Amino acid sequence: MDPSATTMGLVSELPPIPINTIDGSSTTIRTFQLTVNDVSVELSSLGASITKVLLPDYSESENTPKKSSRDDVVLSYVTPEDQYNDGNKPFFGAIVGRVANRIKGGQFQLAQTKKTSDGNVVEEVELYQLDKNNGPNHLHGGVDGFWRRNWTADVIDNAIQFTLVSPDGDQGYPGGVQVTAIYSLSSIKRKGSSDGAKLSLEMRASLLPGEAKSTPIALAQHSYFNLSSHSSEKRILEHTLHLPNCARFTPLDRTSIPTREVQRVDCSEAKAMNFLEEKTLADALIQYGEEKVGLEHRSAANNVHRVMSAHATGTDGVAEYVAKTLKNGGAPGANLDGDSPYGFDHNYAISPSDDQTDSMPSPDDKRVYLAAVLSHPPTCRSIRVLTTAPGVQLYTSNYLDGTNPPPHLCKGGSGYFQWQGICLETQTFPDSIYPCAIPESCDEFGKGRCFVLRPGEEEYIHVVIGKKLKWWIPKIRSSWKILVGPSTVPNMALYKAPSLMTAHKVEKITALRRAEEQRVSELSRYSQQSRWLSNCAEKESTVDQVREANLKARQDAEEQQRKLLLEKQEARQREIASKELERRMVTEIHRQKTEQEKREREMQRICETSEELKELERKLKTAYVNKERAAQHQEAMLIRMLENDREQAIEEKMEYDRQLDIQRQEEREQHRRRNLTAQKQVLQKQMLAREEQNEKLKEEASRDKKMIDDIIAKINQEDDLDQEARRKKVEETRSLVAQFQNERRLHEEAIEKQQRQQEAEIQAYNEMMEQRNLKEEAEKKRADEGKKRRWKKVVEETQNQTQSKEEYDTLRNMLWEEELEAKQKKEEEEAIERRLKQKEDMMRENKAQIAAKKEMLAKMEQEEKELVNRMLQKFAQDEEDESQKEENRRLFKQRFMAEANQQRIERNILIQQEKEREIKEQEALRRREEQKERVIEEAKRLLLAKHAAQLKGFLPKV
Repeated sequence: MDPSATTMGLVSELPPIPINTIDGSSTTIRTFQLTVNDVSVELSSLGASITKVLLPDYSESENTPKKSSRDDVVLSYVTPEDQYNDGNKPFFGAIVGRVANRIKGGQFQLAQTKKTSDGNVVEEVELYQLDKNNGPNHLHGGVDGFWRRNWTADVIDNAIQFTLVSPDGDQGYPGGVQVTAIYSLSSIKRKGSSDGAKLSLEMRASLLPGEAKSTPIALAQHSYFNLSSHSSEKRILEHTLHLPNCARFTPLDRTSIPTREVQRVDCSEAKAMNFLEEKTLADALIQYGEEKVGLEHRSAANNVHRVMSAHATGTDGVAEYVAKTLKNGGAPGANLDGDSPYGFDHNYAISPSDDQTDSMPSPDDKRVYLAAVLSHPPTCRSIRVLTTAPGVQLYTSNYLDGTNPPPHLCKGGSGYFQWQGICLETQTFPDSIYPCAIPESCDEFGKGRCFVLRPGEEEYIHVVIGKKLKWWIPKIRSSWKILVGPSTVPNMALYKAPSLMTAHKVEKITALRRAEEQRVSELSRYSQQSRWLSNCAEKESTVDQVREANLKARQDAEEQQRKLLLEKQEARQREIASKELERRMVTEIHRQKTEQEKREREMQRICETSEELKELERKLKTAYVNKERAAQHQEAMLIRMLENDREQAIEEKMEYDRQLDIQRQEEREQHRRRNLTAQKQVLQKQMLAREEQNEKLKEEASRDKKMIDDIIAKINQEDDLDQEARRKKVEETRSLVAQFQNERRLHEEAIEKQQRQQEAEIQAYNEMMEQRNLKEEAEKKRADEGKKRRWKKVVEETQNQTQSKEEYDTLRNMLWEEELEAKQKKEEEEAIERRLKQKEDMMRENKAQIAAKKEMLAKMEQEEKELVNRMLQKFAQDEEDESQKEENRRLFKQRFMAEANQQRIERNILIQQEKEREIKEQEALRRREEQKERVIEEAKRLLLAKHAAQLKGFLPKV
């Protein structure tokens, strides 16, 4: 049993606020105040927003809060007019939709029910393109989402109901939807403690009556809370956060789109995301900087310290300090770009089971679960958020930079900076629109999918209530953590928490905590040194394991990088295709608009330049004058019957004016007729000029014919001269052939005479060689006989066996001399053989020369025959060439005549085309005149119809 009692708060409407928008229009914003105990909440119909939440300070005593020191704990604009004109880009306090959070690429697919031609009902998946108002993605319903609309407001049973109708096609979403948001504030009483308060928000959505299209719906309340004060110098860094039922979160890519994985927060890679136990946001952001940004502990802590002490130090420019990521990006696997603000902006899955290993609830589960507990120890203020949604987005206002919105538009005029507020947005998961219904046994991400309103099915309900509140007791812990995420839950429980601690006790406990932290850090350093020594001892045995692990990690990182690159390429291609489609549509619309404007300008020009319309307008003006004067005349007759003379004068004046107008009209008509006569005369002059031009063309054609005849005569004369020259050339060629034959005969006779002389010389040479051979044979015979005698004598002398050595030597010398002579004789014989051989060679050469002479004679005869044949062929070729030239001249003459005829025909065709063009121009001019007359007649008819009811009997006749 809950020992608390609930009492509804008071509802009062504040004075309406008229605003002037930037586009020049005006509207009225209704504002309301909900009050219970010491808590008050102000609401605005602009975006169904929470603009102010006043909470007392409970730090002095549990039962006696500081009523004089109430603080506004939500970030907002000074006035609704500032909120509307500035655009409310941070979505301060508003309800966002039609689909809260991000949609990847601004695209989603959804199945729609359609009827075929044969009456069957089928489902077709269609692609819808939305605005991209957050980089490459769609955020919180688009550039003109629910948060920029002025909702209809009503007071119903101590609650404020806001209603909005979103038509089909609004911001690109299909189907018409009616959305309702009901705010209520009630008190909570508990024994032994001061009163608290519960702010509830119930959001409903349903399709409009008769709507046949399905549509996704996911609403969220986007208030920024700072329980110290909306302008607190410490920002939200002294707050504590507890997400008792959020054991899982959805990791993001670099554009803050979920990767469709659901990861536990108690794993080693996500320690910074773990809020299962209460933590301060300062320590949580330090851990986030170490784990996700890749900073050292000292740098991360320094960032948090500088942000927290920015206003307190008073240093120039310190208030603008922004904690950013490294320029080269975050840690490996983090979804952070380089040199950008960091902090929490993540979606947590709500797992209500006591055992955090259990799965998430079904999407159809409408029970209320505790999503988050946000506390501020110095003021003992606390907020518990309970919801029916499957997730909660934690966002720590990372991108507030003091300039958007400008400081003078913020409450207090101080400006809002990084980590100034925290959003706890209960919601369905981001980018979770499934095209068709999926089974309940789907993956964990599918259980947090976006709700889809379908024709004939149940409506969308999103509730936040304050059941089973657990009173917050301040706890001092050594680690604070933050979750970043968009809060889509519209119902939040705001209450004070009892505390028995004073500020002095808090400072004392803080000092003890710091001492304990120092001791723990020393033990941690000692433990790290011990682990390092142990690792060094085991290093040699684990080298292979480390290498394998590094290789696997590198491969995983490369695969993840490849997937990211493919996703970026696909997104870029989709964006390029979308831009091309938009460009084509804009071009087509612009073309159609230009054509329509051109037609309208032409009609306007015709009407403006029409003398008849001007004349009709003047007649209408005269008719109005006449009517007015007639009315005045009638009134004067009723008032003063004695003014008949004056009325007669007025009638005469009117008649005079009418006659004058008729006379002027006749003059204008005569002027118009004179203009038409002048135009006809100009056309007749143009026709005469064209006839003169045709006569000139005919004269040119006759001159061209005469010139062609002269050219043909000249060509015939040149042909006669060519034939005479060719005949002379043939006679010269024949005389040359006869001369050549005579020379050839004399040459043959000289050759025969030379051959006879050569034969005589050869015969004399042969006789001389025979005589020389006989003489050599006789000398050889005598030498042989002498040699025989000498040899015989030597033999005889040897037989005598001379004993004297001298005789022997003499004999030996004689033998040597004889051998020498024999050798010389042999050489002479060899010389004779060589001469004989030379003679034979010379004889063969003579025979070869004779054969060559015969061959040369035969060749000369052959050449003579070939020359004769060539001459004959040349004569035949010349005759053929002559006939070919004759044929060419004839063909040239024919072509020339044909070209001349063709030119005459073309000239006639051009003349005919010119005449046809003139006829067409006259016809077009006539049609334009007829069109102009029709337009003028239609304009006159409309003008008369417009004034017929007013002028009645005074309507001029046309």
